[in-house]
Amino acid sequence: MKSNKIFLFVFFVSICSIVFAETKTDRTFFMPRPVGTNLAMQMTSWFPFLNQDKSGTFESNFQIVPFYQASTNGSDLAKYFMFDNKTTLKISTAADADINPGNFNLSTNYDGEISFDPEQSVWGARMDFYQDLSKILKGLYYSASMPVVKIENDPGFKENITADGGWFNTAKTVLAGGRLSSEWSQVFRYGKIEGKKSVTGLADTDMKLGYRIFNQKRVKLGVNVALTVPTGNKSTGIYMWEPIMGNGRHWALGLGLDSDFVLWKNEDYSKQFSLMIFADYRYLFENRQFRTLELKDKHWGRFIRMRQQDPDNANNVLGNYIPGINVLTRKVKVEPGSQIDFLASLHFKCRKWNFELGYNLWARESEDVSLNDSWTSPGTYGLAAANDAYNTNIDVKAGTQAGAVVFDRLVYPQTAATGVSSATTIKTFGAADDKFITENDVDVSGHPSALSHKILAGISYDFDFKDRPWFLAIGGSYEFPDDNAALEQWAIWAKVGLTI
Repeated sequence: MKSNKIFLFVFFVSICSIVFAETKTDRTFFMPRPVGTNLAMQMTSWFPFLNQDKSGTFESNFQIVPFYQASTNGSDLAKYFMFDNKTTLKISTAADADINPGNFNLSTNYDGEISFDPEQSVWGARMDFYQDLSKILKGLYYSASMPVVKIENDPGFKENITADGGWFNTAKTVLAGGRLSSEWSQVFRYGKIEGKKSVTGLADTDMKLGYRIFNQKRVKLGVNVALTVPTGNKSTGIYMWEPIMGNGRHWALGLGLDSDFVLWKNEDYSKQFSLMIFADYRYLFENRQFRTLELKDKHWGRFIRMRQQDPDNANNVLGNYIPGINVLTRKVKVEPGSQIDFLASLHFKCRKWNFELGYNLWARESEDVSLNDSWTSPGTYGLAAANDAYNTNIDVKAGTQAGAVVFDRLVYPQTAATGVSSATTIKTFGAADDKFITENDVDVSGHPSALSHKILAGISYDFDFKDRPWFLAIGGSYEFPDDNAALEQWAIWAKVGLTI
């Protein structure tokens, strides 16, 4: 279990990350920044509107924010899912190949390349509500946020064939009909790489109960406690580039801060210049998901073919040519831990017009992943022996293989004497210390720590309509991460809000 770490030194983390950031590669799961975790989009134009004098109203404030955002770092995401920082993989039995064609039910004479250029686009509208509760306790308030979104992920999967191998018993292409390996993909239960996939719905509900410590014209400072209710979806492991709404169905608790400091103003406050600072911290609790593990020292080893052996009869094969990814995709415990969203914004008010320019920092620690169950599936899974034409290059550790043996690597619970948990170990047929999956290989199914920076701008206009205060606004942002563990993306939005 990880300790409950709070990101107290946000700027220190930011500076260090620039120095030590490195490209992430050979990962099996990507968790983007949640759409609803976006102080830039939420607070721009909204917070100045909340702070206006609205005497005579019940102080129920609403805003609706239609928006669009899209990622721009496709080549970096390709390196994330591939290995050795590659964006193209060679499939062949040649010595310089990256992948054996047999893993995708192709002829050993097949020669080609596959490439990725992943993209994500999001359409949606967030709805924010703020209720002043000063009639109950002076300074008390409640707020809630609910984004409704459609997220579309496109793996940008392409294939370049040099020779299809001409084998009549199988598909002649890795990519056929928009699917990975055509007929073979039909037996892939997990890790599929297909065309665009989308998901639509409510991406988590965030609720806050806050208190205004200072609520003066020149200084406003509030603190809050928050609860995130998971209303989105979570990983199923079915697709490699899987669209996820919200935080992956993790409950979260947290603390927050909102503030406004007037740096300059004229006599009647019709013109003023101020600094606004916001921070939201969340701790995301553990849940269960399906994630794909990886073989030790074997890039994309999860696609290697396996067989299933009867545990009571070593000569009885229960299943032949099972995609390894069907075995290595397991139910796991996922604990994301700490996440912080920080915003500093300069605000200039000129009568009914408001202009903002700001900086947003978002950070999340790496997920802690462990198997939910030990390796107790019926039967024992193993890789085919060296004499199997499909798996001629399956060695994951130096050493000789007995060509006559049906299984050279077996999957079954390990004993505690090895020092590695039985729930996270696949043991070989031979020496006890010659494992081909360890706890570190379970961790590759978790998203690594991430840090990104965002610049933003917004403009709004305040007016009265039918004796109610209203505002209209537009804004936009560009986000750039320290490495490829977060999306580089741009966003635009419009806003309409009112007070009742």
